[in-house]
Amino acid sequence: MLAGILRGEATMWRFGFVPVLIALALGGLACGDKGTEPQVVTIPARWASASASDLTSLLQSHPVVFVGTVARLRETIDVPVLKGTAGEVQIPTSLFSVLVERPLTGDSRIGEYVSIRQAGGPTKAADGTSLIVTLEGDEILEEGQTYLFFASPSPDGVGLVTSPFARLRVDTSNRLSPLREWSSAGALEQLADLPADRAEKVILRHVTP
Repeated sequence: MLAGILRGEATMWRFGFVPVLIALALGGLACGDKGTEPQVVTIPARWASASASDLTSLLQSHPVVFVGTVARLRETIDVPVLKGTAGEVQIPTSLFSVLVERPLTGDSRIGEYVSIRQAGGPTKAADGTSLIVTLEGDEILEEGQTYLFFASPSPDGVGLVTSPFARLRVDTSNRLSPLREWSSAGALEQLADLPADRAEKVILRHVTP
């Protein structure tokens, strides 16, 4: 449950191997009527995205690369991030089941389901209102959508973690598109708008033996 956000406080949160500076500056959550569509709450954040400056660096920090389709959201848990003056702040973390279609690097295999962890997801406010929490610069994975994932094993051994600058959508014409906020990152510029099969060849040329 997301009980509230502390104005003016911040914390460095390490999601997987990627540090994220979360600025807890939303104040109390303004919630709509129960029973309406979930309210989207975006938490200001700064991602440590230097590894996205080029493909070689991105592959070093996210060594598991594959094309996969999000099958379903398996579960969401609230993870403590900061204990501040008004109490503990928690952020939901979602665990998605993803079908591997084309593995490029790492241990994933065609046809297997892997678990992808993502910061954010559905939760409840203190009054029971349904919320969808996202971190600034990210968007929640979409069920049924195919992505090119760059990922790394979770430090606790539960699934894989990725970053908003480490995945690209595969559209209906089989071309890649990054999140708009990360379109200027060097690694993603190299892959944006390429057909997925051509992008895979570009990636493999940057794999360190």
